Amino acid sequence: MGLAHWLEHANPPVKEKIIVIIDPDQFFLDKLEIDGSRSVKGSGRPYGENGILMTSGAKGGKAFGRDVVGLTDLIKRGRPIGQTYGLGGAFVHSYNVSAIVEPDSPALQLDFKRAAQYYSVGPPMMAHIDDMRKIFSKWVPYMHPVFNQHPGDIQADMYAYSFAAAHFNLDHLMFDHYMVSSPMTGGEAWPFVNKYGSMPCSNPNKNARRPDARIPTFLHLAQRYDSEATRFMFHKGHVPANILSCDLPILITPPDDLIDTAPSKEQVHKMYMLCNAYNLINEAVLAWKKKFCAPGYNTKKKIMMLKKGPHCSSEERSKSCWVFARVEDEQVD
Repeated sequence: MGLAHWLEHANPPVKEKIIVIIDPDQFFLDKLEIDGSRSVKGSGRPYGENGILMTSGAKGGKAFGRDVVGLTDLIKRGRPIGQTYGLGGAFVHSYNVSAIVEPDSPALQLDFKRAAQYYSVGPPMMAHIDDMRKIFSKWVPYMHPVFNQHPGDIQADMYAYSFAAAHFNLDHLMFDHYMVSSPMTGGEAWPFVNKYGSMPCSNPNKNARRPDARIPTFLHLAQRYDSEATRFMFHKGHVPANILSCDLPILITPPDDLIDTAPSKEQVHKMYMLCNAYNLINEAVLAWKKKFCAPGYNTKKKIMMLKKGPHCSSEERSKSCWVFARVEDEQVD
């Protein structure tokens, strides 16, 4: 609803041709490029090293039977783009679509195959402003009936978006390369990360600037990432809500070899997420303090996020101890 209101009432008016929707738990790792400058390379390799990653269904140069070689990330009117998500096409059969959309809506014709091929998408979703105006006009009214059929489903907004786009026959091109989130899930930009070689926790993307390596655009912190070998973990819900307070320290940073010594590929991916998250949050907190706090604000690394909650006294709570974090006695570098 907020997006629809913004697009309709922004002052000054929105003049950009392309609108991009991202999640609040997505961090930029690299610049977002959607200008058609990259394409899927090679007739037998839809995963081109210097190109884009086509949908995880891509095989032998085709995706769902469609030729993908040379396909670009160029957005134009009538051709939106989205990051591949694991929604698949089954969601269509989970809803009474006729109770959501109008009797003559093209969304009623959305079947499993087409939903999996064009609507299993999530943030970033990107489209021409004219297409977003159309989608927003139905996204809001479809949201309530979608949610009411499955109360509490945190993906209801995504399904409502897909039904709204399908109402206007706005099939999305699905690409894998915009984010990493789920450590062992296909359809994400892990093929990029797997080429890095050594990844110091203080700068996991240090070796990603080779000619045949790229950085995922977004880090999507949608899961919990636990280290098997150390006490470090990350979950966005464990970050103290008042971490921007000028007198509070910042997060203790993990050892620099945390990724390189991870015992499995899954752990490598989890620690890649964890290390990037710690670095980005500390960077953001310090930038905030520099701008809004008086000189002498706390820069010590003393907050430890915990796998299990501590027992906080009433005096400690929100000052040096939280549900899933606490201030350590000594700074850890």
